[in-house]
Amino acid sequence: MSAAREQLLAEIAALVAEAPAEVVEELCAALDEMPSNPSNLLIQVAVSYNVPPDFRARVVGLLTHWRSERYGPPASLAWALRSAAYVESAHTSSQ
Repeated sequence: MSAAREQLLAEIAALVAEAPAEVVEELCAALDEMPSNPSNLLIQVAVSYNVPPDFRARVVGLLTHWRSERYGPPASLAWALRSAAYVESAHTSSQ
């Protein structure tokens, strides 16, 4: 696995571990609505409406990283976040 991909997975895991579940789901809903190649302005606007101030810089960084590596449309990032959130939830409930 490339270092960039490992970094991205670490960013996703950290976000879902620290952000409330409803924040992650609102972000995912916004990502589902974005076009395949959103502009930086669209990302900023979507994040500002759907993400609390505490997490905005982290989410913009995550989206920027996702786009720079060309991992797919924002909707695929939404599913990666949902998957990570599910794993985090299962892990915490098993402890």
